[in-house]
This record gives sequence, C-alpha cells and structure tokens, in this order.
Amino acid sequence: MFYKKTTLFNFLLFLLTLLILNDPVKADCLPEAPSATPTRRFVINKNHVYDKKTKLTWERCPAGMQLEGQKCRGTATLMTHQMAEKYAKEKGDGWRLPTIQELLSIVDTHCKNPAINQAIFPGVSELFEGQAKFRSSTPFKELPHLFHNVDFMDGSVDANSPSIAMGVRLIFDKSASSTKK
Repeated sequence: MFYKKTTLFNFLLFLLTLLILNDPVKADCLPEAPSATPTRRFVINKNHVYDKKTKLTWERCPAGMQLEGQKCRGTATLMTHQMAEKYAKEKGDGWRLPTIQELLSIVDTHCKNPAINQAIFPGVSELFEGQAKFRSSTPFKELPHLFHNVDFMDGSVDANSPSIAMGVRLIFDKSASSTKK
C-alpha cells in the first residue's frame, strides 16, 4: 500500500513539474514602476525588432529558437565566443554580437526572472543554474581575455572566459554592412 501511494505521489509530482516547466516564464515586475523598455519603443517585424531609441535591430528569439506566433520555440543554443562570432558571420553581412552597452539597453530594470520585456523578446528563461547569461563582444577592461555578459534573469553584468557557452542574441548594424556592387 505504501509503495502504491509513493509511486502515485511521485507521478503526480512529476506531472506538476512538467506543467510548471512548460509554462511560459512570467516576469516579476514592480507594478508601480514604468517599464525601462516599454513596448512602444520597439517596432516588431516578425523575427526581428527595431529599437527606436538605440536605432538597433535585434533578433527577437535567442539563437537556436524560432518565433512561432508570439513565442520562441525550441531550445536556445549555448555558444562560446568563437561559435557566436561564427554564427554572426554565417547569418550575413551586418549581423554581429552586441556590445555590453547594447545588451544593457534591453534590460528591463524594473523586472526580474526575466529582466527583459517579454512582449518584445520572448524566449528568455533559465539557461543554466538559474541564469540566462547572454554574450557580448565587449572585453573586460581589467582582464581583456574575458568578455562581458548580461544575465537576463536579473539584469546583472559579469565577465567570463570566451570558452564558456552562453546564450546569444545578435543585432543588425547597418553601418557594419558593406555595400556590394
């Protein structure tokens, strides 16, 4: 009898865990505070979004995920710095890793879990051990062999080795694209 109850309990616990993990992440935002990245600041164009404030075009979903409706589906591809640079190059002329300042421009400082406007940038959830670190192209000044990143779960900045794999969201930079004749 005890075995059957324990098995049933474990099964129900498993189902509950699946439901929780498959539910889209809901951010914890300060209700009285205005968004640091209001939706009206962005122009959505399917898989990309244009930020009217910074004049940058971003991928809406992390690398490895595809936009379906208003949600990112699939699994984010974690990349080393070298892999991320190769991915940007393969994506085409003008696509690149963002700088740390550019990544920080899309952090919603009034939210956490995740600290990003999910209506604009869906698909941000825990990537590894409670974190959602996304790679930047900016070396850490004091230790230039490390690169800055932003954890979109809480908006914090850190620096890590380029060999550590983390999330990638590219930007399109018109000024970086060459004119082909």
